[in-house]
Amino acid sequence: MRFHVVTVLLGVVMVLCGGALAARADPRPAIASGIPENEIWRLSSLAAVSSQEAWAVGGAGDIGIVVHTADGGVHWEPQASGTSSFLTAVAAADSEAAWAVGVRGTILHTADGGVHWEPQVSGVSEDLMGVAAGSARVAWAVGRSGSLATLLHTSDGGFTWTSQNPDGATNLYAVSAVSDQVAWAVGIGYVLRTTDGGATWSRQSAPYGSYLAVAAVSDRVAWIVGEACVVKTTDGGSTWSEHNVGFTDSLGSGISAVSDQVAWAVGGGGGIGIIAHTTDGGASWQTQPSAVDNNPLIAVAAAGADDAWALAPQASSCIPATVARAGPRRTSRARTCGRWTRPTSTSPGPSATTARSAIPLTAASTG
Repeated sequence: MRFHVVTVLLGVVMVLCGGALAARADPRPAIASGIPENEIWRLSSLAAVSSQEAWAVGGAGDIGIVVHTADGGVHWEPQASGTSSFLTAVAAADSEAAWAVGVRGTILHTADGGVHWEPQVSGVSEDLMGVAAGSARVAWAVGRSGSLATLLHTSDGGFTWTSQNPDGATNLYAVSAVSDQVAWAVGIGYVLRTTDGGATWSRQSAPYGSYLAVAAVSDRVAWIVGEACVVKTTDGGSTWSEHNVGFTDSLGSGISAVSDQVAWAVGGGGGIGIIAHTTDGGASWQTQPSAVDNNPLIAVAAAGADDAWALAPQASSCIPATVARAGPRRTSRARTCGRWTRPTSTSPGPSATTARSAIPLTAASTG
């Protein structure tokens, strides 16, 4: 069971360092993956397969960007997306199967760990904002439209995508799948749930109007991040509890959960990045600066009870983007950041630290 949380209201900016900005006649063919060397990158989404493997997506100029790590972020390798569309979200079913979605109805799929990303026919032209994988064959994609929200579903690995009824929703930003039958979707004024593979979606009551990300644990338990707080349900959406996780005067932008007890939420504002972590179902939260050059965090993906990835922009022009890792201390061959330490007062065991890894603009490994 995997949980993927996405938001694209904020972006990660990636820029090249120093001499890499030197003029060249035709910079685009210089990299086999097709990623231009002198464009500003923006990453929008992160999906974790394990403590070692993750994908991130976004765009640079007229190239959709996919980057992948299989060694805990020590090296990030660009993968050829084959699309000119900006990619807004990514979700992985396992180490082989993943989907990425983007503007203008773009859907990409890989069945071989990203060696090949193949376009799939969505049947829509609206921007897709979120994607979730229920299994290697089942996925949902959501987006916004002029009338009803876009809510798409596949049960055959993406060979066909069909529209499902969003129960009146006009904008959906994120979706989280628990299985091939259970999924939750959120947006402006709406929280939706299905327990029958999307044959029916029902609107759930929730205390706030704008929801940016969702992390579903079961058909009854889901965590949602809104503009300034996190809300949680344990009864299928009938009632919700509010959690102040430290997003005062800032924006909560991502959430990921591994159980009804353990979750991470990220966000930031005013140049401050915030990570909030709970191990007791939200009764208490440990909130700390991200120590990633005081930048807001835009996405988080939990890989286990003690391991998570967080995506942040980078103030320094010499480090294109940052992925922070929570977990046992690891040595990164890329530049390191300050510690993201999980307090031990309510969470016994070794303290966790973060390693910061820069995502390179070339197909060569960093180091």
